[in-house]
Amino acid sequence: KFEREKLKGQLAKHFQDNVVEEASSRVLRRKSKEPKLQEAPERSEGYVQFGTFRAPVGKPQHPELVPSVDFVGIDRHMDLLDELAKAVFLRDERHILLLGPQGVGKNRVVDHFLQSLALEREYMQLHRDTTVSQLTVTPVVADGKLLHEDSPLVRAAQHGRVLVLDEADKAPLEVVVVLKSLIEDGQLALPDGRRLARAATESEATVAIHPDFRMLVLANRPGF
Repeated sequence: KFEREKLKGQLAKHFQDNVVEEASSRVLRRKSKEPKLQEAPERSEGYVQFGTFRAPVGKPQHPELVPSVDFVGIDRHMDLLDELAKAVFLRDERHILLLGPQGVGKNRVVDHFLQSLALEREYMQLHRDTTVSQLTVTPVVADGKLLHEDSPLVRAAQHGRVLVLDEADKAPLEVVVVLKSLIEDGQLALPDGRRLARAATESEATVAIHPDFRMLVLANRPGF
């Protein structure tokens, strides 16, 4: 009641009474619909509670690869965490696409999800100039020499980590085709002659894809 009278008083200087009443009512209704802040999921006895679902917490071999972010969730974020946990642990979905407008917090939600579950993360940001070779190797300089190391994608597949692929909507078609092949066929040729493969073989040229390997692909909606 106090807020309504205060708003009416401020608006009355510029508008007629009927306009003031309608405008103040709309503002107050909008405020009542604003998302409420919620606390992060709580851990207990090796589990973390995401809404209605209880998920097991991992035991990372490299804790430095587990994201660490400040997070204060709103209703939509908490619902998304709940759905992510169900997708991963109930439906056993290996690769998940998160599609949404730019700036809604996709990265923050995913990082907090992995942090809560203590899962190791590898990260790659795609763009319109990303090449197929950049998916598999990363150039580094050591002792004045240019070397090529395994990319975050290869490391994640080999060691069973979660690969976060950001800005996937900007990737060229040939890059998307290679990623689609990895997801559907479970194999990817590497430039040094090795091959990522889901099926185990005795060949030294084959790098087995770890059963815990997952991809969380983030993309903006068309037009953003």
